[in-house]
Amino acid sequence: MARSLRWLALAGGLAPLLFQVVLVIEENLQRRFLLSIGFDPLKSSFPSANALGPLGWMQTLNFILLGVLVIGFAYALHQGIRGGSAAGPICISIVGACMIVAGLFPTDLPVSSPPHTFHGLVHALAFIIASLGTLVGYVLLGLRFRSDSFWRGYDLFSSATALVSVLAFVGANLVKGVVIAYAFAGMRVIWFAVVGLRLWSASAPIGAPRTGVF
Repeated sequence: MARSLRWLALAGGLAPLLFQVVLVIEENLQRRFLLSIGFDPLKSSFPSANALGPLGWMQTLNFILLGVLVIGFAYALHQGIRGGSAAGPICISIVGACMIVAGLFPTDLPVSSPPHTFHGLVHALAFIIASLGTLVGYVLLGLRFRSDSFWRGYDLFSSATALVSVLAFVGANLVKGVVIAYAFAGMRVIWFAVVGLRLWSASAPIGAPRTGVF
């Protein structure tokens, strides 16, 4: 049991990085299509547009795989932190569920317009909930890290990640700059990787039995 949870921790911790790598590959392979629908990856950040192209299945699977791995990561998190509330891991699992939904319900064309179909609306809502859930998850898990001496210092790391991510998220929506938008995604990659590697090393805490609904 401990070994399987460690693998969930490692796979989930690296999932956002894998998502970004696949995204970069897709954007290069589909660059002509993306430009034809009015989206330039070098000027803005909108991963969902890749699901509309000839290789759209790659982005669909990319979303779904990310969601599944993040849900597994949330479970490993709950098992790997002694004490505290399950609210933080639940937030992260909701983020994972939203990624699966985003894969199953593609965005609308044109990419610059508000959603005008049911699947486009569901996709947009999934993105909003996932973004907010990520930020709230950072904060709640930061608080939970304080309950376990094994995670000493990670509470500050998680809180700092939340603060930088909020600034990047607000900046991306105000300035519409691709660098700021990718900064938000970059903080997610860093947080998941750092916490995931810590979980990987926590074989004893992860193997300990837990109680509760999550």
